[in-house]
Amino acid sequence: MVEERGYHCIDFVRIMNLVGLHHEAVITKERFTSLLEPSRRELMAKYGDPNFDANACIRNDPDYKMTYNGYAKFLKKDLAYSHMKGEATSGKKWKAKVHETAKAMIARGVLLTPRVNKAFAALILETYPESVRLSIHPSNPKNVTKISMPLIPQPNSFSMTPWHCAVAVDTHGNFRTAHVGELRQTHDVVLKDGHPYLFRERSPLYSWITKVEFQHLYGGGLIIRNASGANLSRESLSDSDKEKLATLKALQRKVMLMGFD
Repeated sequence: MVEERGYHCIDFVRIMNLVGLHHEAVITKERFTSLLEPSRRELMAKYGDPNFDANACIRNDPDYKMTYNGYAKFLKKDLAYSHMKGEATSGKKWKAKVHETAKAMIARGVLLTPRVNKAFAALILETYPESVRLSIHPSNPKNVTKISMPLIPQPNSFSMTPWHCAVAVDTHGNFRTAHVGELRQTHDVVLKDGHPYLFRERSPLYSWITKVEFQHLYGGGLIIRNASGANLSRESLSDSDKEKLATLKALQRKVMLMGFD
């Protein structure tokens, strides 16, 4: 997206940069993948608790148990097509591997305890002393080390992490995040460049006689493009299409027609 949009003011700093295992601004997918586990080990070596017992933590701490169950639930989906699933010779071993990975994530989660969080924040502050630290995760408003910033602001909840959700837009042009399973029955998949892009609330307002394409604008609004290949004017739209256009204009903050005379 940065390359496509030309956002050259954005630089990427990854965990392998912070722990000193990679020093260049650019990294290949292969090297990034190969450094993930070494970076985790380095992080744990610097900030982890060697005496931490994940089983005891899950057993005795309700919050960590809830987090652990959540990890295990999503890991089954996240790793369903990974090499880890292929290496598991039985359903029982696959389940054990999922829970083993969830426990490892809990162990790394110890980094979020006040003592270690200060150390990790200090590392970022030392590396980027004049920068503002933003986070896509919700945090305590009194936390002075970072500012929470939802990727998709929405009225009823904080934006979900992008690797656990899809983006959906309703007929009013409001965007939100949700699990795919929550959207399949009520929304349609919108493609962009032949790939799934977002989910749109299912509505007859998007079924026009004239062949058109709809582009939803983040923040509200809609572009309706003439995709018929013919020179058309707004007046040439059918009465049905004109009614749908009028309704969309009433629902959306702004509607623009493109490719019409």
